[in-house]
Amino acid sequence: MKHSNAFVLISPQCQPQAVVYDPTRADDGVQRAAEECPTRAINLDAKPAEETITVSDIIVATGYHEMKPVNMDEYGYGKYPDVVTQLELAKMLDPNGETGGALLRPSDGAPVSHVLMVQCVGSRDENHYPYCSKICCVFALKHANIIAMERENIDVSVVYMDIRTYDRHERYYRDARVAGVNFIRGRVQRLAPSSDGGLDVIVYDSLLDRYLRLHTDLFVLSSALEPPEGGKGIIKALGLKSASGFVAPHDLAPEETVVAGDHVYACGTALGPAEVPESVTQARAVVSKILQSRK
Repeated sequence: MKHSNAFVLISPQCQPQAVVYDPTRADDGVQRAAEECPTRAINLDAKPAEETITVSDIIVATGYHEMKPVNMDEYGYGKYPDVVTQLELAKMLDPNGETGGALLRPSDGAPVSHVLMVQCVGSRDENHYPYCSKICCVFALKHANIIAMERENIDVSVVYMDIRTYDRHERYYRDARVAGVNFIRGRVQRLAPSSDGGLDVIVYDSLLDRYLRLHTDLFVLSSALEPPEGGKGIIKALGLKSASGFVAPHDLAPEETVVAGDHVYACGTALGPAEVPESVTQARAVVSKILQSRK
């Protein structure tokens, strides 16, 4: 990495700390980096190839993809630079990121004084994904708390249909209330650029039964968690059942939910939206199933 910008650490907190090669960023230092790699792991002449291997079991752990709502005109994603997703906000809040964790408007670099989040973008929506994405509320509340508690002079508002902080995560909602996060039950109707920078957003408040005009510097979308690109191809190739593009369990019995087919297992967000502890538990269940089958 010290010789070339083409080698990138996925994340400073990534475990293990994986480095990837981005050929689009290749520079004069790439060759030297390849020559000095102590494990000779860099092969700049490598070409795509197919290999056939024989295995006893297959584990599908393909993960998920954050929906990019470019086709939902009411949110302006891809049209206005000050509209971002929660994952993009996470990168902005990263102290090791480009701004050192400072929140700046992407459009002009001005300091952010108000953040407006909207929940269920593409989720619980018959026109997109009918299911709840499960972790979006907690994801948003975590970011709202970080901003409200750790950033000075920034107000946070959250537009929601329902706040779903399942399991032990209700504390995030309580903490957000105490920190002064403003919650608006309703739906975003439209938005437009403001003459003085940022965005003007029209929100229907279903509790007050009236429309609100809000000005915000950063509009954050809690987008649906969707099946990964290529996921449908894997499901088809393995002859598995599908549910909204994710792998469907072969049996709904609790001990069988990770079984997708004959010697085929699935875990984590390959089965649908899930948080990390749930994914880890399912992965352990898969390993246990495989070990038991070999006795």
